[in-house]
Amino acid sequence: GFDVENISLPSNSGVITGLMPYDCVRFKSYPHPVMVNLYAKVGLHRYNMFKETNFQLDSLVKFNMLQHCLSSFYITLLAHDPALHPLEKTFQVKVGEQKIHCLHIICTISRVKDEVNPKKPFVAHFHDAAKEDGPFKGELLADSFFKGELPDWPSDDALNDGKRFYLVKELEWKANDWIPMYLELVICADARLVAKRDVVSKLEILEVAIETGIEDVEPK
Repeated sequence: GFDVENISLPSNSGVITGLMPYDCVRFKSYPHPVMVNLYAKVGLHRYNMFKETNFQLDSLVKFNMLQHCLSSFYITLLAHDPALHPLEKTFQVKVGEQKIHCLHIICTISRVKDEVNPKKPFVAHFHDAAKEDGPFKGELLADSFFKGELPDWPSDDALNDGKRFYLVKELEWKANDWIPMYLELVICADARLVAKRDVVSKLEILEVAIETGIEDVEPK
């Protein structure tokens, strides 16, 4: 899905299943530029969480996407970790969309390209093997921290519960770029055609609260 262009799968009830490749180096115009950039950052955030690194996105190299309202994005990008080495590394990130007009995505691949396992077969977004009960369900377990519907927005009184919520100081959330990143993703998920960075850059964060999920434990 990353380096094999123009893959076509058997048609399913007339649905086009081929991958469309886009070169982000040679051509500056491609679909969903803001959203694809954010999907790349989601992959790096996932990698950084598991590897305890701090890789930052430098640029997109290319991506392949399925021709559906809901798509999988196979993104190749360049990133570097200032604390480890200034040289860039090539990453591969796969993000699959689950619902339209809301932020419901799954990132199942986020890796340095050198870590690729060539023996793993290509699995398309709508293939049975890519589902939770398929043979690749183990890859989805790491992304299953939360199940079910999102809870209602907490009231002001609930936010004052120091055992349940921690109000993040401005200096803290500004030091964590993934917080505004996911806010920008919410906007892009609702309006996929956002094409300019300045649209989401106008967002202003007023307050950030972290819920512990365990009411009788002090937030850390």
